Order: sequence, then C-alpha cells, then structure tokens
Amino acid sequence: MEQELSRLLGNRKVDLITKKFLNRRIKERVLAAAEVQYAEG
Repeated sequence: MEQELSRLLGNRKVDLITKKFLNRRIKERVLAAAEVQYAEG
C-alpha cells in the first residue's frame, strides 16, 4: 500500500502508521490536519 501511494504521489516517501505510533510532539498537529481520503461503506 505504501508503494502504491508513493507512486501516486510522484514517488514521494510515504510512511503509513496508526495514530498510536505518531510522534507525541507532532501528533496533535497531524491529527488536526488529517482528512479522510477514502472511506468504505
């Protein structure tokens, strides 16, 4: 999934992680800026 997303973004580096593993120093900022890009259902 990371490789496919990287290709879609012009071969930019992509790291997919869960909220639990976000660095605590940036977690609040990242979650505030997060947007749902795909939701099944």
